[in-house]
Amino acid sequence: MRYFIHTLFFLAFLGSLNAQKILQIEKFGKAKTRKLYIGETIFIQTVENPDWFSAPIEDLSPDAQAIVFYDRIIQIKDITAVKFRKKSAMNGAGKAMQWSWVVPVTYQAIFDLANPPTPEERRQSWIATGVISAGSFLLGSVMRIIPPKKLKFGEGERRRLRVLDLTFYPSEEGE
Repeated sequence: MRYFIHTLFFLAFLGSLNAQKILQIEKFGKAKTRKLYIGETIFIQTVENPDWFSAPIEDLSPDAQAIVFYDRIIQIKDITAVKFRKKSAMNGAGKAMQWSWVVPVTYQAIFDLANPPTPEERRQSWIATGVISAGSFLLGSVMRIIPPKKLKFGEGERRRLRVLDLTFYPSEEGE
């Protein structure tokens, strides 16, 4: 009963809900879409300016099919590519992988102090540790240079951008 009264109270004082405008990225033949909201930062390339421009979305204009930024308005049809971050998602994992060389070197040093090996054993164990450490550092370096995912739009591409207005309007009495 309490939930019913709260719901009734909420609906009684609710005129028109606030507008929710979204920038939707669709891929032809797929039901899954990506939605971008006002306030999110995106990186875009346009027909006139092939350099990456990044800024938070200030507003979306469904009538003009345009994105409003703090210093410019860009129409959807002029956008050639979009990415969502400056660096790849693999950048952080690559950095962690680069620093993972510390663990085997530390373990080997502690083992050599606790159980002193012969010079030949020490040389072979440090060669193996060096190979493992160098491999992890190189793999981490390769992971860090992977570029971020970029979505292309335009002629021949299977994606499109749309600005949608999802405003709920109150129903008219008597209809």
